[in-house]
Amino acid sequence: MSYVSGLSYGFAVPSLEQQRLSDTRRARRRQEMEAAFARIGEARAQGQLTDAEARWAEHELKMERLLPEKLEGRISALVALLSLGLGARDLYDLRLMVVRGQMSGEGALELGRVVVDAYPWYAK
Repeated sequence: MSYVSGLSYGFAVPSLEQQRLSDTRRARRRQEMEAAFARIGEARAQGQLTDAEARWAEHELKMERLLPEKLEGRISALVALLSLGLGARDLYDLRLMVVRGQMSGEGALELGRVVVDAYPWYAK
């Protein structure tokens, strides 16, 4: 930032170029967020996310704890968890931890595979 000359306050005022750059970043981020919300709606419509999971993912996006670029990875992990054949309660818990960001998608898949491999009778 450049300092405005002639002002006795001495605070920084962004130049026109810096302001344009900031506006561009803000617009790009807004587009990414809109695309992420649309993707959540699409995943909900396709049955990849439950209503509760979709609401939680939207909340995480709004609070900026889930970055739009990481959304697709979480959705694909949630879909992969469905194919493991876990019991309903364990599947619910693992999916919830992934949506909330308490566990990575890869970690949840690995844990689900360990459970199914170690206890085949435990899966559905």
